[in-house]
Amino acid sequence: MAGGWSPNAPPYRGPLLPPWLTFGAILILVGALLFFVGYLVDLIGTASYFNSTAANAAANYAASMETADALIGVGVLIAALGCIFHQMSVHRRSGH
Repeated sequence: MAGGWSPNAPPYRGPLLPPWLTFGAILILVGALLFFVGYLVDLIGTASYFNSTAANAAANYAASMETADALIGVGVLIAALGCIFHQMSVHRRSGH
């Protein structure tokens, strides 16, 4: 090129994802997965409460409840943030 000029690079378009798959939708899926795993941990902890000895049944049940509550709480929070991010991206895309 004459004079050291080079053409501009094309603008960055971001990852090529389907239009419905936004960052918020991904967060909603991750939150739902955490919620589901927390539910499964609670289900397994409840089932093991009835199948274990009396000495450690209460401790195992309490530990599984605490883990399930933490997973479900974080899952709900992430899903709620995902809803907000998804609505922001849909609103931005519509141009209003």
